[in-house]
Amino acid sequence: MKSHVLADNLHVSWTALYDAVERRGHVRFESPLPLHIRLLLRPRPNSSFAEAIDVSSEGVCFISDIDLMVGEPIQITLPMPEEITGAPEEMRCYSGRVVHVRPVGDCQLVVGVQFIFFESV
Repeated sequence: MKSHVLADNLHVSWTALYDAVERRGHVRFESPLPLHIRLLLRPRPNSSFAEAIDVSSEGVCFISDIDLMVGEPIQITLPMPEEITGAPEEMRCYSGRVVHVRPVGDCQLVVGVQFIFFESV
């Protein structure tokens, strides 16, 4: 397996970063990609499935019915498309952190995750 580090400094104010779309440094693609989510610090069952709202080389946004918290470590496996990576589509397992959570509807949340590290699977 090949591993990659994507972010060096985790002490950034992510709330300020995600408050305005125009501040994003990477192009996001609206794409309903299937996601497998694994919560790293929770007891079993600690995994779920979701669908991406949008994705970039640095993170993903999705809707979830799991109560997630900003700063929580998370692992997401998804098929990363060629449009984002410039390489043929491949399954990747990303380790990251929840950077924003906002309620939508009765029991769902819009969740943003910053990718920190990935492995090709």
